[in-house]
Amino acid sequence: MELKESEQKFRGLVENAADALFVHDMKGNIRDVNQQSVESLGYSREELLRMNVMEIEQDFELESARKEWREIKPGEPFTLYGHQKRKDGTVFPVEIHFAAVEIKQEKLVMGLVRDITAIKKAEEELKAINRALMKRDEEFRHFIDSAPVAIAMFDPKMQYIAASQRWIEDYNLYGQELLGRSHYDIFPEIPEHWKKIHQRALAGSIERADEDAFVRADGSVQYLRWEIHPWYSSPDVIGGIIIFSEDVTERKKAEEELRESEQKYRYVIETAAEGITLFNKKGTVIEINPKALELTGFKEDIIGKNLVQIVPTLKISLNEALVAFKNILTGKPIPSEWEYVNKRGERKFVKANYSLMRTDGKIDGIALVLEDITDLKLREMALRENEQFLENIIENIPDMIFVKSADELKFERVNRAVEFIWGYERDELIGKTDYDFFTREEADFYTQNDREVLHKKELHDIIEETIHTRYQGERILHTKKIPLLDENGHPNYLLGISEDVTERKMAEMKLKKSLEEKEDLLREIHHRVKNNMQIISSLLNLQSAHVQEEESKEILKDSQSRVKSMAMIHEKLYTSHDLSHINFKQYTEKLVSDIFYTYKVQIGTIEPVLKVADIEFNMETAIPLGLIINELVTNSLKFAFPDTDKGSITVKLETEGEEHNLIVADDGIGLPEGFEFDKTDSLGLQLVNNLVAQIDGNITIDKSQGTKYSINFKELGYKERF
Repeated sequence: MELKESEQKFRGLVENAADALFVHDMKGNIRDVNQQSVESLGYSREELLRMNVMEIEQDFELESARKEWREIKPGEPFTLYGHQKRKDGTVFPVEIHFAAVEIKQEKLVMGLVRDITAIKKAEEELKAINRALMKRDEEFRHFIDSAPVAIAMFDPKMQYIAASQRWIEDYNLYGQELLGRSHYDIFPEIPEHWKKIHQRALAGSIERADEDAFVRADGSVQYLRWEIHPWYSSPDVIGGIIIFSEDVTERKKAEEELRESEQKYRYVIETAAEGITLFNKKGTVIEINPKALELTGFKEDIIGKNLVQIVPTLKISLNEALVAFKNILTGKPIPSEWEYVNKRGERKFVKANYSLMRTDGKIDGIALVLEDITDLKLREMALRENEQFLENIIENIPDMIFVKSADELKFERVNRAVEFIWGYERDELIGKTDYDFFTREEADFYTQNDREVLHKKELHDIIEETIHTRYQGERILHTKKIPLLDENGHPNYLLGISEDVTERKMAEMKLKKSLEEKEDLLREIHHRVKNNMQIISSLLNLQSAHVQEEESKEILKDSQSRVKSMAMIHEKLYTSHDLSHINFKQYTEKLVSDIFYTYKVQIGTIEPVLKVADIEFNMETAIPLGLIINELVTNSLKFAFPDTDKGSITVKLETEGEEHNLIVADDGIGLPEGFEFDKTDSLGLQLVNNLVAQIDGNITIDKSQGTKYSINFKELGYKERF
């Protein structure tokens, strides 16, 4: 918008200038003219734009003119005087101010042409007045007053002889008496170098300046175009000087504003974040900014190239581009977004904005503004691909996924699994609530549950819920419900993810039933093993009643005790909640109690001291430990107290992590001298050694006070037997 306003302002200044303006190339071909040129010469603008300046100029031929034009340097304008010829054949004198300009990298010449017919006429008349000044004084005065430029006549002392009305107007001298007064008294601010110019003119020199700054006493600056001629009181006597001046302040301001406008226009174009390209009506580039070059990937300047040359390099349909260009010129719409590959091979997306350039209401060309939207489009494409990817995941995941609105709990979205499991088509579900598919009681339950999730704003995990489907009967679901919150933390939607666990639940139920059957069977086995061992124990007991030798009786009693310790394990197992482990504290207490009972130990004599940690062991560990305790406690009862019925037997089990320590000790007479535990002939102690090795433990004996067996071990893992 600022660029357009700047161009309009610049065109307005040129069109409304008081002087004719021509722009032509170094061959004299006219490129542009203003309205004053049209009015001055009588040609139409179109006629002038087809002409050469040599068809108008009367005093120069082309080669000499070109020589002069080439001498023009930027910023150093110069002035020539000559004659121009109008369309009707009349010739008139002109003053031409030339300046070099560069437009679109082409050196051109701009000429500001002023019709000086009036000035020339004034000069001729002034010479006539000088020859007959005394005779034609009144005519001279009339001429001065009616001259179109400011004129003042001075004597050799620079005192006013005459001044035109224009002089009074230009220098704001209304009401002042000028005749006979010194020019320097009227204008005390006249600089010294002007006074020297006056002196040169009084000496016979003709002086002129095209644009001179006159700093007034109030500080304002007046730009003047002036010319000074001496006038003669007689053929050889200079009677004073005549100053012709024109206030060109407004023209100067207009030129400065024009330059500022052009600089702003150029700055806006060069620094714009959008690519800007100007085309003439034929599709030829007449201006392009750096951003447009960057977008198209061209390193070289493409000014002067046509769409036909540019478009194919961007891999855009030439026909499509030409149709769009024509549509712009005719006011028809075009696509707003374009995709192309620039000259560097980069994929680009741009948004095209355009406007028509006009002069005097006629279309000159098109201003095309391209906004780079490549990043935005690539992000949109990536987002669409990501959305499609997520869509594929959601649609193909085997779990039911549904989304409900937070306000009415209407189904907003369901996936394919919902349709398959629930049996309703997507169109049947969207926009409906649970009340459209379930009984009121069921729908009330689901709705209350959903409202609670939305209120708490937390995930709710429903491990198991049963729903009635359309075609598959009852299905068991594991459902998670998640509130979806907006940026302010308010729930917008309810997300539900349901896994159909019907088959898994059925399998679990079958497995549970199978395990219960196996546990019942295992308990029955343990019960029968325990019963069989009790039968064996009873048989041993009956057998011992028919044996006379004490040694044999002891052997049978030891065997009976061993069988009981194993039978007790099976009894504990089939009465335990866990068929693989027993509470070893309870087992040890009953085992020691039964051993004391078997050996008829009276209360108040040998005391059992039990300090067993409350721990459970599996059968692989419990049976060997039970037999070890049985052998060592039995051994103590048999041999530790031969001469007394007072003492104690200690059974202690300590545990730390996976490490366990079993201690069986007595305060009896101890082991005989020279006794070696690992070389004993005793069946019971040999059995103890073997059992310790069976549980991967180690045994030590302390004989300092009675006998103390210490066994370190870890619980054995389950060993597959079949």
